[in-house]
Amino acid sequence: MIRGPSSPSAGASIAQLAVATPDTSDRDSVFHVLRHALLRRDLARLTGDAAGAAAWQGLLDRHLQVLADRDVAISLVMLQLL
Repeated sequence: MIRGPSSPSAGASIAQLAVATPDTSDRDSVFHVLRHALLRRDLARLTGDAAGAAAWQGLLDRHLQVLADRDVAISLVMLQLL
């Protein structure tokens, strides 16, 4: 386990940095949803859950259909960068 600095001033600096640094995670992006759906679909396939795999594949198909439009895909990437 990695531990952070224990001095109060160092902790305050880390807190200030955390506030000043934007969250670049993509947990709310369509790309995160796709990665999650891919993982879930593959896990369902591996465990023999054909109905679950089909449901996840349906979600993937709908997302990929939207992303097939180049303008939409570019817009979503730009939105994620904001």
